[in-house]
Amino acid sequence: MLLDNFKKLISFYRSTNFVNTKGNSVGKISYLGGQTGQNYNNHNTTSNPILNNHCVIGVSSFNYDITTGSNPYTDEQASYNWYNITNNTVSNYYDISPYRYNGFIIFVGSGDTPVQSSDYKLENALVLDVLSASCIHKEDETTVVTRTFQNNTGEDVIIKEVGLYIFKSVASSNVYNSYPVMVGRKVLKIPINLADGESYTFTYKIDMSKILFEETDD
Repeated sequence: MLLDNFKKLISFYRSTNFVNTKGNSVGKISYLGGQTGQNYNNHNTTSNPILNNHCVIGVSSFNYDITTGSNPYTDEQASYNWYNITNNTVSNYYDISPYRYNGFIIFVGSGDTPVQSSDYKLENALVLDVLSASCIHKEDETTVVTRTFQNNTGEDVIIKEVGLYIFKSVASSNVYNSYPVMVGRKVLKIPINLADGESYTFTYKIDMSKILFEETDD
């Protein structure tokens, strides 16, 4: 299920807030990249009242393709940001929204409580090794997020839930920590029993091709 956070992701209002995995409210415009420029927040909204509800979807870049060496963080509750996941800083303007990058990422867990649209974290996130991960926008208007986990815990684990998250760019010094925002959660009909040493690739596909524009008679 796509969650309330996803609805906020695609809304046009700058004042919308996400709920991150710590349960804290974070402003969308402060979290997403490409939000029309750093001077945006400096406009006097009294003299420019339309800016209060200005479209802030922007030009965020979510694409990446990475492997084990640059993708060691698997704990949903840990600080998880663009530098940690890609081992790459985007620019010296990492904390100015038009230069900030975002990505989608997958976490897995062992909880089986039914999904609610208000969910903001997995019921019980699992800490597993990661072999690879990617987020690719395809020409058919779908976004495909994958992540391959390996069980090196020394015992079998049962994966029952999968979560889709947004993370954002950060300074190379790792001073600016940012918890991820869950936008989708699925409880598996058939749990995955992952034996020690085994790996499994999870895929989350977002299909935007079916969004419709409908005119009304009003």
